[in-house]
Formats: sequence, structure tokens, C-alpha cells
Amino acid sequence: MSDIAIGRDVIIFAKEESTPGSKAFPSTTDAIFLTEEGSFRQVRNFIPDAQRRGTYSKVQRIKARLATGEWSFATYLKPSGNLGVAPECGQLLKGLLGKETVSAEQKVEYTLAGINDVLPTFTIWFRQGHTVFCHVSSVVNSGDIAIKAGNDDDSIASITFSGFFMKQFRTGTDELSQAENPEASTLHVSNARKFMPGSVICVGSLNNSGSGYEVTDVDYDNSTLTISPQLEDAASQGDVVKGYLPAPTEVGEPVHGRLGYVTFDEGSNPVNTPIIAATIGFNNNIRMIEDEKADVDYPHDFIRTMERELSLSIDCYFKKDVAARWYEVDAQLEKEIKVPAGDAAGKRLRFEFPRVQLDTPELGGTEEVVMTMPKAVLASSSFEDEVKLVFD
Repeated sequence: MSDIAIGRDVIIFAKEESTPGSKAFPSTTDAIFLTEEGSFRQVRNFIPDAQRRGTYSKVQRIKARLATGEWSFATYLKPSGNLGVAPECGQLLKGLLGKETVSAEQKVEYTLAGINDVLPTFTIWFRQGHTVFCHVSSVVNSGDIAIKAGNDDDSIASITFSGFFMKQFRTGTDELSQAENPEASTLHVSNARKFMPGSVICVGSLNNSGSGYEVTDVDYDNSTLTISPQLEDAASQGDVVKGYLPAPTEVGEPVHGRLGYVTFDEGSNPVNTPIIAATIGFNNNIRMIEDEKADVDYPHDFIRTMERELSLSIDCYFKKDVAARWYEVDAQLEKEIKVPAGDAAGKRLRFEFPRVQLDTPELGGTEEVVMTMPKAVLASSSFEDEVKLVFD
């Protein structure tokens, strides 16, 4: 059988770090299932050699630092199915908004972090076929959510996360080139170039009781790996050496965007409002620190200096009643808007926007005319309350 990696053989785990830069190994319930291709990339920079040698030829280039790592992937917004239990991608929703509050057997809420709050960092593990990529100090910079009422593939409530990371570790698949004894701390492999210090591996059926062995050093000349802890048992020549991750546990079920009413409330009574789609966008405007000398060749910190950007846009059919929206723009009327998906306890989610003003609508459509209503999402004088995400 071919050893070409295939797109369907992929899984992600995300684990919150105790401190930024401290690699966190995941558990089975930290798994996140992708719905599209995922992207994790960190570019090694090179600087041209400016030395003049009396030739038009390029002779060499100078290795420079690693650029900021960038990542993105899409997944379903899946309520857990149980009240007070976080959804499948809950750890990254905490990273996106900033705070997670769990009320046992009632609900899980995600709210915005303030200027003095510390955004969490994560180790994101990405297995693509035969290779595991580990991304330390990952931050969630943006999230784009679609909740649609149609019957297309994209009508399931979903989110696309994207962000940055500081350092990538890569772990391929190889085999032992000789037998290894119990308590061995040095492994002989066929091609050590597939591994890095920081890789977490298993050897045949040995996996350090579910924690894996960390590669602490790689001798590329002699094709050996130094591991910690030592092997707990003997291993045979030809045993597979590869990146280790726990078996993923799936949590919850996808939710169709059609279920649940969007409500508009001007301060008296919420009005159920039929819509076609709602799109919600978050941008934390995080910047990685790349230009500070800190004895490492990769970004070592991050900062937020700008306002977050929140967007809400709602599409609906252009019915007689919605012609009043232009007045609402000029009058700067404020509404509380709630956008749900799902209608059963434990299997639903809801975005709540307490203060929303309408921007000028746009009409389009050659058959049914659709009104697109962009919204300005505002905070109260208490700040950091422009939006709340509730699973209940």
C-alpha cells in the first residue's frame, strides 16, 4: 500500500499550557475533528550573502531566524450534549474570547478578556498521516462563524479558527535499525532526520503508559535518538518509531443552523426574526514579537495593542417590515440580538450581543431579493461585554 498521506487521515489535539512555551501533552478529550484542510506552517528565513566575490553567481545564503508560525482550520461548533460540559473545541473558544465559565449541569459561557487578563496559550498537535506536528505557544487570533438556515453542506454551525505559534516540532515515522534493551535511553533508527529534539514518540507497542517518550537529543550523524524516560521493555529491530498521540474521543454532535429563532430586542420584548444566515467574526489583533534578541531563533512572546474587531452580519429576505431598517441606521437605534443554533437543552449554542447598531443595508438577488444587514457591535460602559457565547 502507498505511504502517501491522505487528506482524511488527520486529527488535531489542543491543550492549554500552564505557562506560555511549556509544551502540554493532550488527553483523549482534547481532540478536535476537522471539516476541511488544516494549515500549520513556519517558514525558515534566509538572508542573501552580500559579500562581493567578483562574480555574478550566488554562492551561498545565511540562515536566519524562524518566522512567526501561522495556523488555521475549520471545525463544527458541537455542543457536548450535556448541560455544563464544554463543547468539543471549547479550549480554543476560550482562547478566542478569553474566558470560560462552567456552571455544572447548567451551561458553559465564553466571555471576553480584558486588558489586564492574560490570554491562554495552547500546544496544538496536528497529525497528518504519518507525521505529527507539534506547535508550542499557539494563540487564537481570529474566528469566523457561520450559522445558516439552508440545506447545503455549510449549513451546519461551524467555525474557522486561525492564529499564530512560536515553535513547531516535527515527528515522522521510521523504524529501529537494531533491537533495543529494556531501560534503553538511546534508540538507533534508520533515518534520524525525521525527528527533532522535542518530538514525542512511541516505539512499536511501547508508549510510556500513554504519555509517550520525549526525544531530548538527536544525533543525525549516527542516526540515534536520546529519549526520556527509558524504554519500559525491550524493542525489536524493525519496530515502528513514530509520533505518539492518544486515541481521540469525539464529543457531542453537529447542530444545524436552521434550529432556533434569532431575536431582536429594542428594550421591550424580543422579536423572533426569520433570517437566512448570520456570520460572526472575531479578530484579536495579536502580534508575535519577532524583533527582540532573546537567545532563541523563533518568536518568544506576543502582544495585543489594538482594539479587538467584532463583526456581525445578518442576511434575510427583503420583506415589507424590514424596509424600516434604513430608519434604524439614521436613528442609531440599539438592539440586543441573540443568534442561536439548536433548540434542545445541552445541544444548543447562542451568541448574545447586548448592544448592536445597524449599518446601511445592501440589497441583492435576481430572484428573491435578499437584504444584507451589517452590524456595529458595541460594549457597555463596563467594557468587554460586546458578545457572549453560551452553550446550554
